[in-house]
Amino acid sequence: EVVYGALDLGRIRSEQRRTISTIVTHGQYMKVENVPYDTAGIGQNNDIAVMLLDRAIEDYPAIPILPQSLAAEVMTAGRPLIVSGYGLTSIDDQPMGSSKLYYAETPYVRGTKTEFIAGGEGKSDTCNGDSGGPVYARVGQTLYLVGETSRAVEDGQLICGSGGIYTLTTPY
Repeated sequence: EVVYGALDLGRIRSEQRRTISTIVTHGQYMKVENVPYDTAGIGQNNDIAVMLLDRAIEDYPAIPILPQSLAAEVMTAGRPLIVSGYGLTSIDDQPMGSSKLYYAETPYVRGTKTEFIAGGEGKSDTCNGDSGGPVYARVGQTLYLVGETSRAVEDGQLICGSGGIYTLTTPY
């Protein structure tokens, strides 16, 4: 099941729920060979899936995916990105995370054709339980989906708070 338009999971109306009818995972998830990974762990995991819902969401605006024509302009060092999720707010948090949606702005650092790093020491970050959550960029008055939360950087000093690796949505 998924919910939409909810800032607090404790206050969801029944019409904000949808049943997932099918999940389509990427056929090459974590199976790409001969792709180098750097010390941060960025490479090509193909950590992305599509969920088909039992019925359409018609009463909430769709967020467009960042078009390829804007990717080079938008995905630049220091560009503010918006991350969000219901996960932990720190590694010492309760195991289930939060019922409230948290969101923060954090800078784009660098990326490959399919993944990118955002955040870093002292910057806002995602944490356990945020995986699969959206990453947005604002271009003018338009909010675009640019990625989804994948995992923490491998060379970080902290599990949460050292930056994250995100799947870039545009090439998929």
